[in-house]
Amino acid sequence: MYSQTVLLFDKQGKGFPLLKSVRGVKTAGAIKWWPAYIPGEDKSSRIQGRICVIRKTQEAIRAAHKRLKRIASKKQQTLKKETLVYAKYVILFTTFPEDEFSAFDVLEWYRIRWQIELVFKRFKQIAQLGHLPEDDDESAKAWLYGYTHRMYDLSEYMKMVMQRFTQSYNRRHGRRGPLWEDRFKSILVEGTADALSTMAAYIDLNAVRAGLV
Repeated sequence: MYSQTVLLFDKQGKGFPLLKSVRGVKTAGAIKWWPAYIPGEDKSSRIQGRICVIRKTQEAIRAAHKRLKRIASKKQQTLKKETLVYAKYVILFTTFPEDEFSAFDVLEWYRIRWQIELVFKRFKQIAQLGHLPEDDDESAKAWLYGYTHRMYDLSEYMKMVMQRFTQSYNRRHGRRGPLWEDRFKSILVEGTADALSTMAAYIDLNAVRAGLV
């Protein structure tokens, strides 16, 4: 939630003291919530909800502050003190009913959603799907179809991902040559549930046999 762009009110219609409220959450992992309102579609209506807050760890706070300072330096801007305070927390406004979703539930679902979003973002970088290189609609559709069609072929899909990841890794680390020890392999497992259980156990125990865990 962007505190500077979202108007928050308390039950009496006064501005919600968000900065003062979050400052009271001082322990990493501590969760708080407060009832609040935001403007509706017309000026006379309000939408009732909750502000849910969790304080980040010190490591996460340092990373957030470092990122904000880097962006501010690049844009030649001065960081506001309240911006650094808000960066210490994850702050959400939700309309989910309290009796069905606790503040912990709301924040946990947001964390899961964010992790999924990061996975897709990383995939788009590896597969170079962040932008379409074609100007006209038909060419762009054909280009996109060529990529998405590979997802239906596991071998082609893994080949593409491994190639893209190797290229990206080599650029970032100034190296050349193959990255993976061997090519991707897939084996069709057929039979009863016992066969699948045996295969799953074999995969899980690989790390144990290798002394990694």
